Amino acid sequence: MNPVELRVAIQRGLLDELGDAYDCTRVWSAWGYGTMGEDDFVPVLDRLEELIDAIVFHIADVAKAIEAEGRDGVAGSVHESAAPQEFAQTEVPQS
Repeated sequence: MNPVELRVAIQRGLLDELGDAYDCTRVWSAWGYGTMGEDDFVPVLDRLEELIDAIVFHIADVAKAIEAEGRDGVAGSVHESAAPQEFAQTEVPQS
């Protein structure tokens, strides 16, 4: 799977799973003060590219750990790794 195909697959998965979910933009402790309003929530999909970037980073992180261990199983996180440049900020075709 090439970088664009990976990002498209992630995008489709997020769109299917998150749909019209909303993201709270304030800290959760604000609930206790009764000051939360509709303007404190935004559609999660407004952050679609940010979410795709984070998922790609973690996929690359696990792949590097697996490669470093020389086995096919899932390895632990490699804390100082970075996603391969070919996966970073690749344009995802609009559906």
